[in-house]
Amino acid sequence: MLSAAAATALTVTLLLLLEAPGGALAQDAGVGRGPRGNNDTDNVLKKSKPTAADLDRSILLEWRASSPRLQQVWSDENAPVSAWEGVTVGAAGRVVKIEIESKDLTGVPAALGRLSALTRLSLGGNQLTSVPAELGNLAKLKTLLLAHNRLTSVPASLGNLAALEVLDLLVNELTSVPKELGNLAKLTKWVDPPTCGWCGRATGCCGNGAPVQVETS
Repeated sequence: MLSAAAATALTVTLLLLLEAPGGALAQDAGVGRGPRGNNDTDNVLKKSKPTAADLDRSILLEWRASSPRLQQVWSDENAPVSAWEGVTVGAAGRVVKIEIESKDLTGVPAALGRLSALTRLSLGGNQLTSVPAELGNLAKLKTLLLAHNRLTSVPASLGNLAALEVLDLLVNELTSVPKELGNLAKLTKWVDPPTCGWCGRATGCCGNGAPVQVETS
């Protein structure tokens, strides 16, 4: 049986071994590696954190998964998005342009509103009946082309597109547009009757010559 003095000495020795940064017990116990524990694990977590380009890709993959037509257009889901038809990437692999025209698309996911580097969205000549309000979050969007679809309305949130310069809503089933579109201070080209922004011909080229009014309330 250990004496009190011997027990005290043993306790002190064990404590010193545990507290020593390079000691075997410290290594086994994870002591001396800083407040976050295993540095190797921390480094792996840092390296595996998704980049903005990864998030852009995941959004497009989500859209692809929900659209049989896009699965045909973007046939190789493992290819880089820069290789997909109608997709342009810029610095650091961010998606800056999407131009998917005349592909019979019937829907646009709300997640597209998270493509924060997007400057051009051209979806003319499809079968869209609506677009999500989240498109109003695209702070860098300069061009939005939605002509020759079947839109019956557009969200008021499009009035939040502070960078928007070109908006084409011609040849849809719109009878009015939200008054909030009047907030588009940088808009230099709002394509509306009597000129069709899709084919360049006069109103009525596609059987739709009805004027579009701006809502007042």
